[in-house]
This record gives sequence, structure tokens and C-alpha cells, in this order.
Amino acid sequence: MQSAYADTLTTTIEKDKMLSVLEVIQNGIVKENDETKLNVDYAKEYGVSNTEINNLQ
Repeated sequence: MQSAYADTLTTTIEKDKMLSVLEVIQNGIVKENDETKLNVDYAKEYGVSNTEINNLQ
């Protein structure tokens, strides 16, 4: 049986991850030579995984 603390911790981690991905979507997508690209270094700074980076690209 999970404790309420474990549920809260998981929810907090999930929210933090979602906020990181949203931050990267909002500020890590750049226009370069008329192409829209993801700034991969920026995404990695926010802890976005390689799988999530590939999905965003």
C-alpha cells in the first residue's frame, strides 16, 4: 500500500517533468534559417530525456 506521501511525491515529480517539457516547448524552440528547430542543449538543461527530445523534434 502506498502512502499519501508517495502519491504526492510522484505527482510532484510528474508536475515538475511536465513543467520542464512545457518550458522547453515555450523557450527552446527556435527559428533558424527559416526552419523551426529544438535547442537540444536547452532541453537537456531542463532534464528532458533523449526520448522526449526526439518526440519534440
